[in-house]
Amino acid sequence: MKRLLAALTAAILLLSGCGGVKSVDLSHVKFNGTAVGDRFSDIDTGKYTVTDRFPEGEGVHNFEEWRITEKKDKITDITADFEYIDINVNGVNDCKYIGDITTVLGKDYREKIYDDEEELSEIEYRDKKMNVTCGFVYSQRDNSLVWAIMRKK
Repeated sequence: MKRLLAALTAAILLLSGCGGVKSVDLSHVKFNGTAVGDRFSDIDTGKYTVTDRFPEGEGVHNFEEWRITEKKDKITDITADFEYIDINVNGVNDCKYIGDITTVLGKDYREKIYDDEEELSEIEYRDKKMNVTCGFVYSQRDNSLVWAIMRKK
């Protein structure tokens, strides 16, 4: 009976979100000064190289340096390349390795394989108040950062 009660309690905690990853404040994560929720029309797109290498769709803007999705001029997704875009994490803009990110944002994240063949992994933080996630893709070989992916959920 005690085991059944413990299992039910654990299931309730997991379903309610109490057993999951804690929320992290992502309100100060910026990509060249831009964040999810900002207006797309405020970006000077002439600074970036337009590309057709990536899938397109309504509201999707593909550049070599980053990919931005917007709906009614509000940015909903940003995928940015650490090599070309200034990615500022809580006032720190010289993050080069995944350890730099965890030092700034902490250990409350989910980790997963992003692309096994390319030897890329990702840690993903969630801000439950803003209803956004921010993933940081890094090389398994040397822990260097490759992309950041921020999405409105």
